[in-house]
Amino acid sequence: VLEAYKFIQKKWGSQGPLKIELRADSRLVIEQLAGRFKLKSPHLAVIFRQIKEIESTLGSIQYTHVPRAD
Repeated sequence: VLEAYKFIQKKWGSQGPLKIELRADSRLVIEQLAGRFKLKSPHLAVIFRQIKEIESTLGSIQYTHVPRAD
């Protein structure tokens, strides 16, 4: 997610506020990024803060959980 946001920021960040939908099959990741679940791992908190800093410059971000196909 961090590397994707860095790429988006570099490629399209100067175009003004963006509307982004992040889709993932990990409900835990989606809920943590959306702020509904807390992070328990201290080393992930560093990455999480970097993600949130970049996120604040991008515009509107929606998180969507997509269940894995069985």
